[in-house]
Amino acid sequence: MANYRLGLDIGSNSIGWCAVALGDDGSPVGVLKAGVRILTSGEEAGRDPKSKASLAANRRSARAMRRRRDRFVRRRNRLMDTLVEAGLMPGSPERRKSLEKLDPYWLRQAALDRRLEPYEIGRALFHINQQRGFKSNRLADSNDDEKGATKQGMKKLAAGISETGARTLGEFLADRHRIDKEGYRINSCGERIGKKHGRLSDRDSGPQPVRFRPTSKGGKNLYDLYPTRQMAKDEIGRIWEKQKGFHPDLLTDPLRERIERIVIDQRPLKRQVVGRCTLRPEREIVSPYGFKIDMGERAPKAHPLFQLFRILQDVSHLRVTASGAWERPLNRTERDAAVAALTGRGGTVIRFERLRNAIRLPDDARFNYELSGRKGLKPDETGAKLASTRAFGPSWRSFGLERRIEVVERLLADEEPETLCRWLRDEFEVSAEAAEHISELRLPQGHGQFGRAILRDLVEVMRTESGEDIDPETGEVRERALTYAEAVDRVGRHHSDLRPQRRGRNLPYYGEILRRHVISRPEAPANSQERIGRVSNPTVHIGLNQVRKVVNALIDRHGAPCEIVVELARELKMNKEKKDRIRRENVENEK
Repeated sequence: MANYRLGLDIGSNSIGWCAVALGDDGSPVGVLKAGVRILTSGEEAGRDPKSKASLAANRRSARAMRRRRDRFVRRRNRLMDTLVEAGLMPGSPERRKSLEKLDPYWLRQAALDRRLEPYEIGRALFHINQQRGFKSNRLADSNDDEKGATKQGMKKLAAGISETGARTLGEFLADRHRIDKEGYRINSCGERIGKKHGRLSDRDSGPQPVRFRPTSKGGKNLYDLYPTRQMAKDEIGRIWEKQKGFHPDLLTDPLRERIERIVIDQRPLKRQVVGRCTLRPEREIVSPYGFKIDMGERAPKAHPLFQLFRILQDVSHLRVTASGAWERPLNRTERDAAVAALTGRGGTVIRFERLRNAIRLPDDARFNYELSGRKGLKPDETGAKLASTRAFGPSWRSFGLERRIEVVERLLADEEPETLCRWLRDEFEVSAEAAEHISELRLPQGHGQFGRAILRDLVEVMRTESGEDIDPETGEVRERALTYAEAVDRVGRHHSDLRPQRRGRNLPYYGEILRRHVISRPEAPANSQERIGRVSNPTVHIGLNQVRKVVNALIDRHGAPCEIVVELARELKMNKEKKDRIRRENVENEK
């Protein structure tokens, strides 16, 4: 077998490799073999050449539409079976088809005032299910681009129902639907039954749309009206209470609960799969706030522990130089002042000028990051949002760490906005407007590398302990802020040595080695890579798999190399937004 060094140049579109033959002393003596493996004919592996979106995006979008349609059909069939069983719908499909001639809007309005036949009641209830309205899920709606438009549409609809005096959504829609161009109300047969309803204004005369369709303006969808799920539930309740007096044996309370469960209930949000902590992946379940938390799961970036850890880490890397003196780290007093400045102020960046004033450094002092071109450090992004005047205000800064953690954990876990707002009002006595604003805040997205358990230990160590440096000029031992690597060592872990214990002849699937960097799916087939886990970025996933094939092919032919030298493309793991930003910066630099 040859004695050689393998060089790899891993890019987003290809892998260049060169096997350099080595002499007995380890110096290069020639090229053994070289080549390039092209990953794709497009610009990047696993992405559309034009949009740069993942090739799985279109499949995922189509799959989501199929699932949404399938769920609607299943719900509709369950409701129809229930109505047929209860005697509110005929069993014959032909007879059910004939009921479609009845105007459902007219029936929904008439059901509030007079006796309807059982099949008419069933027709009205079935129609409510067809347009059952929107039910908010805070966690799912946080990334919804149309959230503001739908919210405005719901407010306009509620105001319209209030202005017209309509008792239910169905009555409001019936008034819009059953008025001719001259302003006369008409019945389901098209016959005029009197002047237009007094609750409608002149501008409302004539047939008006009752379907909730968006209008496009400036590339965005706008909704004039948008129903809520609560409106559908209230209407079912009003219809049931009125018609129950005419059909007491038919319209029972258990039947109502069953129908409301089919029409109103919404499946809980499928929990996002999150990777394991890099340093302490062991599963540890706690329930401090009434819901389960896995302390070994990677913590959200919005978590107060993550924000504080990031600030402590950034400050520990600061070095100060002034008047030609040696570049020194911050001592504990200076560290505490810098941390207080970063956790006590809002904004996107705390500039170094403000940090110098907080630490009380001389005017000619400069930070190492400042000399490299950075403008400042990120503050506590979560705290900045929650301490705004529309949220908790200045009182947020007076909360202890555990109290802040409790608030953020609930913001990250509660799906029901009404439940969260009620808890905020009762627990903190904030106004209804402030509670609503807090529930709608978009906190920092994504997850860090560490779980809540290890973050708590790291924060405690970095806040209470310190390291030592020797002044090269005086030889004096100086106290300084503890670095991340030192803090990890003091909690009994190593910051980077995560190598597996065993060795093999060939490279295995990358997920077996990078278990703390992939998300496993135990429900996947036994022999699939998905069960072990994979990197979600398609370019990285394809690139790592192809590296394994290239290296293993060379090992099979020439034996294992003495060493492997790897060069990675800078943009390999970046998403489209980051790559576009770098391209814009490169263009500006060229100009």
